Amino acid sequence: MTLDAASARGRVDKEYLARMTQLLVDIPSPTGSEAEVARAYGEEMRRLGMEVELQEVEAGRPNAVGRWKGTGRGIRTLFDGHLDTSFAGTEEELSGAGYRTRTVRDGDVLVGMGTFNMKGALACYLGAIKALQEEGIDLPGEVTVAGVVGEIEKSPVGRFQGPSYRGYGRGTQYLIGHGLSADWAILGEPTGLELIRGHFGTVWVRLSVSGDIIHTAWSSGKRNAIETWAERVYPRWQAWRRRFQEGAVHEGIPGVVNLAAVEGGWPWRAARTPPSCEMFFDVRTPPPMTPAQLAHDLDAEVARWNAEDPGLEASVSYYVTEPGTELPATHPLVTTLGAAHAAVTGAPPRVGFVTWYSDAALLNRFGIAAVNYGPSGRLPEGGVGFSLPRGEYILLPDMVTCTQVYVEWLIRAAQASGG
Repeated sequence: MTLDAASARGRVDKEYLARMTQLLVDIPSPTGSEAEVARAYGEEMRRLGMEVELQEVEAGRPNAVGRWKGTGRGIRTLFDGHLDTSFAGTEEELSGAGYRTRTVRDGDVLVGMGTFNMKGALACYLGAIKALQEEGIDLPGEVTVAGVVGEIEKSPVGRFQGPSYRGYGRGTQYLIGHGLSADWAILGEPTGLELIRGHFGTVWVRLSVSGDIIHTAWSSGKRNAIETWAERVYPRWQAWRRRFQEGAVHEGIPGVVNLAAVEGGWPWRAARTPPSCEMFFDVRTPPPMTPAQLAHDLDAEVARWNAEDPGLEASVSYYVTEPGTELPATHPLVTTLGAAHAAVTGAPPRVGFVTWYSDAALLNRFGIAAVNYGPSGRLPEGGVGFSLPRGEYILLPDMVTCTQVYVEWLIRAAQASGG
C-alpha cells in the first residue's frame, strides 16, 4: 500500500478541531453525568461514517464507541479518551474561565473545563480520521475511537457513594470486556506532546484511630481521637512518608504520597469529644511495586506503631488499588509513535514516565499496548503541567500538531503490519 502521509497531514483542519472541542466542552459532563456528551460524540462519529455504539456502562452513563472498519488484517488501533471532567464547573472554590463549562476562545487558545483533560484530544482523534478520509486513505486495520465514562481519579468511600464517585477506569473496564479488539492504543491525556510509556501505580489508604465520646465537662484525661491522631499518628506517618518517597524511585522519579483528607468528630456537637479520626492518603507506587507489596509494608508499619505505643490502636485499610505499568522503550508502539512525532516536528519526542494515572495502565494490564500522547499540557512558562491560576486551556497549534502525528502514526502502524 502506498500512503501519502504528508498530504494527509496537510488536511488536518484547525477550525474543525476548534469546533469539536467547543461542542464537547460546552456540554457539562462531570463524572456520573456523561450521557449528553456521549451522544454528541457518537453523533459526530456517525457523521464521519463510523459504526457507532453507545455502551451503557450503567444507567445514564454510556461509552461512545466508534469503529472505522479496515480493508484487511492490519494492526487494530484504539484511541481512548474520557468524557468526564475533573470538576463540574460549578465549584465555588474554583474561579475563572478555565474552570467553567463554556469555551472561551482567545485567538489560538481555547479555555474551559475539559479543554485540557481531555476533550481537546477527543477532537483530535476525529480530526485524524477526517483527514485520512478526505485523502481517500483506507487503512487495513480497524480503528476504534472510544469516549469513555468514569476515568477521573475518584472512588466511592464512606458516605460518598453513587455514580458521581465511580471513576478510575470504569468505562474502559467495560469497553475491554465488551467487544474491544485492539493491538495498540493511544490516550491523548495532557502530555504536552511528550510520549508517556509508563505510569506509577496508585493506592488510596484510610488510616483510623478511635476515641471516647464524652461531654466537654468530663473530657479531661479521656481519649480524644483527633488529638491522638495529631500527636501520636501523624508524626509517625510523616516519617514513613519520607522513607517511602526516598526508596520508591523509578526511572529517576520518586514515589509521591499525598495527604488528601482528614475527618473527625462532630462539628455540629462540639460539646463532645470525637469518636474517631481518619486520614485518607494517596500513594503513587513505582511500576515494579504491587498494591499487595505496599499493603504488607504499611500493615507492618502500623503494627509497629501500635506495639511501640500501647493503647494507640491505629488501623489501616485500602480502597483504591491500581498497579503501575510500563512499556519498554523498544516496543513497536513506542518506536512508531516516536517516528511519527519526529516526521511531523523534525525532532524526536521526549519519552518518559508520569505519576498521574490513566486508563493506559489498565489497557496494558489487559494485554493492549498503550501509551499517552496528547495535545494539552504545555505551560506558558515552558515545560508540561497544569496552570493553577489559568485552569484548563489548550493551544490550537498543539492540537494541529498532535492530530498530524496521529495521522502519521496510523499510516506507520499500517505499514508496520505490512498493509
